[in-house]
Amino acid sequence: METIKLYLDSIFAAAPDTDEVRRVKFELLDNMEEKYHELRSSGVSDNEAIGAVISDFGNVDELFAEIGITSASSAASDPASSGSSASVSATDAAASNYPSLTEAEVNVFLDTYRQSSKGIALGVLLCVMGVISLIGTSSLIPGMHGSLAVALMFLFAIPAVGLFIFYGMRLSNFEDIDEGRFHLGAGQRVRIKMKKDGSVSRDTLRAIVAVAAIMMAFVLLMLSPWLADSLPTLNASTISIPALLLLLLTGGIAAGVFIITGMEHASYDKLLQRGDYEPAKRKSDTIVGAIAAFYWPLMVVIYLAWSFVFSAWHISWAIWPIAGILFGGIAAFIPEARKVAGKD
Repeated sequence: METIKLYLDSIFAAAPDTDEVRRVKFELLDNMEEKYHELRSSGVSDNEAIGAVISDFGNVDELFAEIGITSASSAASDPASSGSSASVSATDAAASNYPSLTEAEVNVFLDTYRQSSKGIALGVLLCVMGVISLIGTSSLIPGMHGSLAVALMFLFAIPAVGLFIFYGMRLSNFEDIDEGRFHLGAGQRVRIKMKKDGSVSRDTLRAIVAVAAIMMAFVLLMLSPWLADSLPTLNASTISIPALLLLLLTGGIAAGVFIITGMEHASYDKLLQRGDYEPAKRKSDTIVGAIAAFYWPLMVVIYLAWSFVFSAWHISWAIWPIAGILFGGIAAFIPEARKVAGKD
């Protein structure tokens, strides 16, 4: 424990001696001690616990910038940093006009996002299970009527839609946070940043496992014709269909993992107003959202018209990857165009 205190003392030695800095240091020490005791209670050795707590601390310059602290040494030696500090202070002053979030409100927001991510991930998995049931029953069960297979698929889709609506409504209760109309204290920002940094290694491992599972299922699907040739008693569909279903299942599970981790990190970034949730990027996102509101319905109309009028169901599906690539180009172009316009 003494090591952690000495480490913090050395880190904050270059920071100005103000009430705000002392308060942030105290809150940070309290958070680090809590993490230390949590690790020790789980069986981690003293040295390992101290090392983990310090490694989770993150980059010092990033931390100071995050909470609006400029070290005395850097401010004196680098005039540009002073200007940067003034810019940060101006941003903080503008943000201070918004209502401050209490610790309870922050926790409710993070917990709601965490629960909603699991509910939405479950909904996606149910949709995938519906597709699996449709393909599996119609392909592997002789004499299975097509309408029964479709009905079984909808039995999975109905609760999935219910989950999307329920958790979508819960997330809609945080409009002020979504739009950045709030203010956080320095201590709150430190704690949120440490929570995010502490989840990176865990989420990276989850992503690696999910991607590896998809790749293994894909390899099995690619090998199914070879396995069918090697086992004369089996035909190709007997192996390829289960392999395809396994690929869909692993894809659904992986999508759930990415949704959970992505929404958790998005909740941290929204509170910290970083990444895609920086104030400057929100304006571009608003434009992209307005375009998406008519772009995708238009694509649906084109798809259905092409498919029904010309009976082109066998090829009309190609509109979706093309539409996705075009929309990605639009979404990438708008922020760059705003930058160029700003320079001009």
